[in-house]
Amino acid sequence: MRLRRVLPICAATLAGAGLAAGVAIASSPSAGSPPGQWQNYRSQPFAYTAGDVCAFGVHGDIVKDKERMRTLLTYPDGKPQEQEFTGPLFVRFTNQSSGKSVVRDLSGTGWFFYGRDGATFGHAFEHLSISIHQVNTSPAPGLYYLSGAFDFAINPDGTRNFTVEHGTTENVCRTLA
Repeated sequence: MRLRRVLPICAATLAGAGLAAGVAIASSPSAGSPPGQWQNYRSQPFAYTAGDVCAFGVHGDIVKDKERMRTLLTYPDGKPQEQEFTGPLFVRFTNQSSGKSVVRDLSGTGWFFYGRDGATFGHAFEHLSISIHQVNTSPAPGLYYLSGAFDFAINPDGTRNFTVEHGTTENVCRTLA
């Protein structure tokens, strides 16, 4: 999924998001509109200052991006309630102090569910990055690269959570340290 991906890059963007497991949002059959057409989606480069997600500043550059997204359901006012993101996305993460970098494949498919209260929940499979900021205590702050299947939540208070159903987790901060 691409929270899309979080985000600031939606994936990298998600790189900035958090997740929670087992979250489901029910929709009434009469709410919203039918799925929209697929549209191109392009993630943007992003940066975090030292101490935000890693002890050092980290920058994300888009290496390859051919993502698509579509709105599956909208609220009566036209705002998205559910969206799907999919496609290839590769990001280079760079430690701004040392210059050390790694490229990660963030390609995958994800479904985002947007609450009226500002919460975002989702489910994704394949790859995703999500940034956990200093406001979190669990999981610990970091820039996480997830592979497999996972659920996530970005709460209105800025905290983020994720649960890996199956797969692997890498804290890119540790990799780049």
